[in-house]
Amino acid sequence: MSMRQLNVNLRSFDGTMNENVDSAAPNLSVAIAASAWLTTVLNEYPSHSSSFDDRERVVISLLKICREHRDAVVVMIHLGGRTSAPVVARSAFEAYVLALWASQCEDVERLKRVILGQEKKGQFPTLKKAIQDLKKAMHPLCTFIADLHPIYSALSDYAHGYGRQISRWIELPEIVSTHSDIEMMELILFVDSIAVLAAISQERVCEGDVETGARLLRLVLSRSYFDVNGRHFQ
Repeated sequence: MSMRQLNVNLRSFDGTMNENVDSAAPNLSVAIAASAWLTTVLNEYPSHSSSFDDRERVVISLLKICREHRDAVVVMIHLGGRTSAPVVARSAFEAYVLALWASQCEDVERLKRVILGQEKKGQFPTLKKAIQDLKKAMHPLCTFIADLHPIYSALSDYAHGYGRQISRWIELPEIVSTHSDIEMMELILFVDSIAVLAAISQERVCEGDVETGARLLRLVLSRSYFDVNGRHFQ
């Protein structure tokens, strides 16, 4: 699976259920365990450096925020917080896109104000504006990010308690959460993919090992990492 195909496999969060699911596919428990394995790999992977300019500090901060949000999503799903998990997934995606935007932002003084805590409302662009700026800058991932925007819109619907979220709470005659295992597995795939991309971006800033991240991304996008022993990652 390519990155541009990722959104095709996340139909659950674009308003429709993914009905073409192999009955022999890994279950949610396996997906959570695989994601925990991925966390271990990611924690050992990125390079570390203390020598960053102002732009790099903002970029790496956003990438680390993205990855922490992703960790929280997996924990929420594990603990049964299926209503809240998509909300935090939205924040993870936002942090990643803003990191890409900051990496090509020419207004360094603007980024300095962020570091000093002088950010005001509107200091950072909206997600839509950030994507537009990435397109103008011809960022190599701009098309991929734009392709994921419908998923972001759906996650925003969950975040604000609109139709998609409410529909997952109506199970007549009761009113209970009906978020399915399939939805949660697709959400894990989404945030895990974004987290690996964030790790790769961090490696680029640190001039580190990007190829290892690329191999890890292929592993996640193919869902081969559901082999929780990581035998595919050699």
